[in-house]
Amino acid sequence: IRNEQTNYGQLTMEAIASAMPGAEVYFLNSGSMRLDDNLSGVVTQYDVLRTFPYGGGLVSMTLPGDTLNKVLTIGATTNKGTGGYLQVKRLSGDSGNPCDGQQLLESGKNYKVVLPKYVADGNEQNLELLGNYPQEPFQESVTVDGQQVKNDIRDMVIHQMKKLGTY
Repeated sequence: IRNEQTNYGQLTMEAIASAMPGAEVYFLNSGSMRLDDNLSGVVTQYDVLRTFPYGGGLVSMTLPGDTLNKVLTIGATTNKGTGGYLQVKRLSGDSGNPCDGQQLLESGKNYKVVLPKYVADGNEQNLELLGNYPQEPFQESVTVDGQQVKNDIRDMVIHQMKKLGTY
């Protein structure tokens, strides 16, 4: 989880995107995923709680393309092997030129990003620059598929797993 994009990381990104649609980029610091076990078979609520023992809410930010490119590159290279490695949805942070499909990030364009408040506050290693950008908080709970889901990564993942029938 701290060296490459993983299926659990992608499931988490899908859960966040489902709960908070409309962003162009979603990312999560891998350090928030603390479970070292390889999960197989039925994944339980207990497994999700062990994975995300600290939980936490998400916020959105608007970042210029050059800043977002820098963040994603740091998350994929400088922070590789650490908790600051980013699990990403929509844009790939695996190279110096993250792209959305075939379109490269435009330095003059602004991108809406959804990320953990902890990271947005500039608390993640080498990503302190994020603390310089304003945040747009979400409500305490959001409506997902007609149901209220708490703005907490654990609740979003559990809801997504129930929806997929894997929980």
